[in-house]
Amino acid sequence: MRIYLVTPTYNRIDRLKQAFESVRAQTYEDFTWLVIDDGSNVELNEFGFLFEDERVRLVHICHGGVNAARIMGLSVIREKDAIIIEHGDNDLLAPRCVEHIKRAFDEQDADAVYGDHEVIDADGEVRARIFKPDYRPGLFRDGNIACGISAYSLAVARSAGGWRMNDWPGGDYSLFLRMENMGVKFVCIPKKLGQVRVEPKSISVTFWPEQIAASNRYRELAVEGML
Repeated sequence: MRIYLVTPTYNRIDRLKQAFESVRAQTYEDFTWLVIDDGSNVELNEFGFLFEDERVRLVHICHGGVNAARIMGLSVIREKDAIIIEHGDNDLLAPRCVEHIKRAFDEQDADAVYGDHEVIDADGEVRARIFKPDYRPGLFRDGNIACGISAYSLAVARSAGGWRMNDWPGGDYSLFLRMENMGVKFVCIPKKLGQVRVEPKSISVTFWPEQIAASNRYRELAVEGML
């Protein structure tokens, strides 16, 4: 079981450097960090710091948006038993994040996991702590709690249709709803997996009304079995 951190990035080198430090601080070290550069308008040498760690794989694509980057990230992974950890380029992993996630897959036979996280602002100040509920059937239909730091089996995600270009914003919520409709085993990790940054350029801020509308649409389609 190979673990992949998959991180799309676009024109946020400074944030990616901070994410890099949180990745390098992981207590469990046997993973690959797959960074998908979504056509950033920066010199290629700006990504040079990534090669200080041999676990990093950097893929450059033409700018197509975060969903295109996610799709590319999953498409280049060959291991059928791979585990994918979703990681934003402006988010920070808690030092034991990968360790906790691996244990959930190993010891609880999870197909997908999610956990608590802190919300931080542009300056890194903690603004909120998000505690996630234990899983019960239909939980994701009650609301979008897929946001944050989560992980899933690549095989299960592909069976559910994976990331889809038209599911924007909130592609992670659409994927989790489709996996829920399949009856996969979700496990909640009652620990802080990391910090999710909310700042003026974040999708969750810039496109908040669109995200709410998209989440409602995904939920309705999931209930009808049409997602």
